[in-house]
Amino acid sequence: MNQVVKRMAISVGGGDPPDEDPALSPGLSENIQEQIGAKLKALFDQAVEQPVPDKFVELLQALANKEPSADDSGSELS
Repeated sequence: MNQVVKRMAISVGGGDPPDEDPALSPGLSENIQEQIGAKLKALFDQAVEQPVPDKFVELLQALANKEPSADDSGSELS
């Protein structure tokens, strides 16, 4: 463990940090991981289904109209 992690472990846990490798310590059970994954997927699916706000559509259209096409100029950088 690096020194920052050791200090954090001591201040949070109140004792000496474990000498074992954190990768070997037990994590969340497979069941808990599946539940978290399912809830995150449902949350992200809801976010993806949300319509794009009209203001963003207007801004994207204005940007598209303002930029010259790649065929009009020799370089995309001006």
